Amino acid sequence: MKTEYFIAMLVAVPIAAAAASGSVIATEAASAANQPTRVLQRINLSKTPYQLGLGTGEMAPNTIKERRIQTGPEVVYVLEGELVLMMEGQASKTIKAGDSFQIPAGGVHVTKAGPQGARFVASWVWEPAKPFVVPAPKQ
Repeated sequence: MKTEYFIAMLVAVPIAAAAASGSVIATEAASAANQPTRVLQRINLSKTPYQLGLGTGEMAPNTIKERRIQTGPEVVYVLEGELVLMMEGQASKTIKAGDSFQIPAGGVHVTKAGPQGARFVASWVWEPAKPFVVPAPKQ
């Protein structure tokens, strides 16, 4: 497994650095809704049923991604703006441009974009035969 983590860092760090400089992500006119994550790369993690994904995302100002559960872990690096992460059982956290956060597999959470919206790079591990995001049960 150490090899796969090393590969993930080799892929994620240069893309995050390039994206921060504006050379990777092409922006379009501001949208009133959340943009789906644009998948940049998926690789199989050898000798496992899992894949590592890398993508970019964008959220319009003050929009919310409703309460949900991810079936695998995710790491998010905020390129522009800010996100508020509300993990069940924890105090909400504001993540600003240049900072990152992790969501564990099975973590129930809500994310909200700040007043300027947010652009981010995300990396996740998932099992392709299963959905990555599922609605969280009602409270």
